[in-house]
Amino acid sequence: MHKYLRAVGFYSTYNRQAEEHLLKRMEEDFTFSSSFVDHNGEEQAEIEVSLLPDAGVILRGTLDNHHGFHRDFYYPYLRNEEITVSAPVEIDHKIDQDSYTCMCDELRVGISLIFHLSNSFEFAQRKKKIEDIEGCCLSAFSINGKILIPLKKNDKEVEVTKTARTKNLELMEAARKGDEKAMESLSLQDMNNYAFISRRLEQDKDDLYSILDTLFMPIGVECDEYSILGTILQVEKLTNKWTEETVFRLTVECNDLQFPIMINSRDLLGVPEVGRRFRGDIWMQGSVKFKE
Repeated sequence: MHKYLRAVGFYSTYNRQAEEHLLKRMEEDFTFSSSFVDHNGEEQAEIEVSLLPDAGVILRGTLDNHHGFHRDFYYPYLRNEEITVSAPVEIDHKIDQDSYTCMCDELRVGISLIFHLSNSFEFAQRKKKIEDIEGCCLSAFSINGKILIPLKKNDKEVEVTKTARTKNLELMEAARKGDEKAMESLSLQDMNNYAFISRRLEQDKDDLYSILDTLFMPIGVECDEYSILGTILQVEKLTNKWTEETVFRLTVECNDLQFPIMINSRDLLGVPEVGRRFRGDIWMQGSVKFKE
C-alpha cells in the first residue's frame, strides 16, 4: 500500500485484502476519468477519486480492447492552485512506472528541490514542453508530524531575519553565476552558523528547535521526501467521506515557500493553530502550471 494513503483518511486500511477491496471500489465509484493513446499504441487511463476538498486518490493504468481498466499504480493527491516555485524545472520519466519527477534549483531551500509530478498524465497527454511551464504548485503529505510552539521574536528580530534571508538569496544567486566572493561568503556563513548552533547546544540552554525557526532537509533514500519545520498559516479540519476519518490540511510557510500539507489527525501530535510551528517528515508532490 502507498504509505501516504493514510494522510487522506485511510489510516485503518492496513492489510493487502483491505487495500485491494478499497482500490476495487475506487475503480467503480470514481469522480473523473480520462484516457489517451500513447506513442506505443496503448490506451493510457487515469481515474480520480475525490474524497476531500481538492484531495483524494489517483489510479493510473491502461485500458484493454473491451475498455477494461488494468491498474498499474496509484497515489494520493492534494491539489494546490497557487504557484509556489517559478524556477526552471527538469522533468524525468521514472523507469519502473509511467510517472514523472520534477527537479528545480530553488534558492530559498538551498538545494535541488525534487518532487513527484501529480499531473503527469496531463503533461503526457498534452505533449507540452518545458518551455510551456509557467511554474509549479507544490503540496505535501505527512504521516509523522508534531506541533511546536512559536519562537518568541520582537519586531526588530523579525526584520533582522528577513534582511539576512534577502542577503543570503542574493549571495546564492551570485554564487550560482560563478561569483567566487559570494561562494566564500556563503562558506564562511555556514561555518559561523554551525559554530553558533553547536555552542548553544553544548551549553545545554537550548534544543535545536528553539534555535531554528525554519528547516528544509532531504531525508532517506527517496529523493522526494523531506524533513521540514515551518510556521502554520492556515488550518482546515476535514473528514474523509468514505471512512469518516479526520485529517488536517495545514498551509505552512517553510524557507519562504508556502504550500499545503495533509496529515491524518492520528499521525499529528499536538493541536495545530495559526502561528504555531509544524515539524514533520513529508512526501512532496506538485503540479506544473502551463502558460496559456
